[in-house]
Amino acid sequence: MIFHRIKLMAECKTVYIVLPCFNEEAVICETMKQVRDKLMGMIKRGFISDNSRMCFVNDGSSDNTWSIIRDNCLKDKYIVGINLAHNKGHQYALMAGLMSCRDSCDAIITMDADLQQDVDAIEEFISKYYEGYDIVYGVRKSRGSEGTFKKMTGNSYYRFMRSNGVEMVTNSADYRLMDRKALDALSEYKESRLFLRGLIPTIGMKWTTVEYAEKDRAAGESKYSLQKMMDLAMDGIVSMTIKPIHLILYSGMLISLISIVAFIICLCHGINVQYLCLISIWLFGGLMTFSIGVIGEYVGRNSIEIKHRPAYIVSDYIMDCEEKVEEKDI
Repeated sequence: MIFHRIKLMAECKTVYIVLPCFNEEAVICETMKQVRDKLMGMIKRGFISDNSRMCFVNDGSSDNTWSIIRDNCLKDKYIVGINLAHNKGHQYALMAGLMSCRDSCDAIITMDADLQQDVDAIEEFISKYYEGYDIVYGVRKSRGSEGTFKKMTGNSYYRFMRSNGVEMVTNSADYRLMDRKALDALSEYKESRLFLRGLIPTIGMKWTTVEYAEKDRAAGESKYSLQKMMDLAMDGIVSMTIKPIHLILYSGMLISLISIVAFIICLCHGINVQYLCLISIWLFGGLMTFSIGVIGEYVGRNSIEIKHRPAYIVSDYIMDCEEKVEEKDI
């Protein structure tokens, strides 16, 4: 036990904790306190390097979130602040933090700023990293006060994605650890429409999971509206699989076959074909509209990809109590 502890102290790594924030002024001070207490406890025990930091990424908040981050950054060297030029979404804020910090550390842990994800699990993530794992996924063993509808739709979505060949860790969100090797691999992915929960498992490498109990929000309210959750789900489907297009193809072939058989039966039995044609027009009209919509999603998102616009722009970056005003696009 003593030898193991000495070994850890000799080989302790620099770990950053990245927390994306959007309109979190009600909870961010408490988040800073709890995460800092955990960080300092690990540093004092020699579990991680004194160069370890927590990085708050402001995703274009309209409240005082950035002002709070900035003020704390300028008086506390253990807090790093990144300010995006405008609101881009949770996945982009995560990516901004990962890519901005990866050259300064050995591993990065990402978590939400609302304290729903158990801060105490951070140490277990790092222990798994020291055991040789490149990626450690946080898996929810309970989901706080989430409603039945959200739990059912979430579980159904994971099953749907896996059935379509997408590698996803069930009940994982964006609470995870990635080491430098995994971060360098992630930097090679150039998609502008991000779905990190599906993208990161495609990296491969050695991975494991850590279970944690999800808590209720410490303050404020969730910024993930139904529309945002639907957009994220659609991003996952369109960016990770083309099975919906295959489904349209097979559906078209099946309906065509059924139509031919139905037409022959009508002729053989003297049934009025006009009624059948009317029903077929309604059926085909709905199917065609649906099919064009699905294909349009793929075409539209590919159109966005080929323009190579920056996924986000970093306007301010504060590190080691020094403010740097940047216009960094990725």
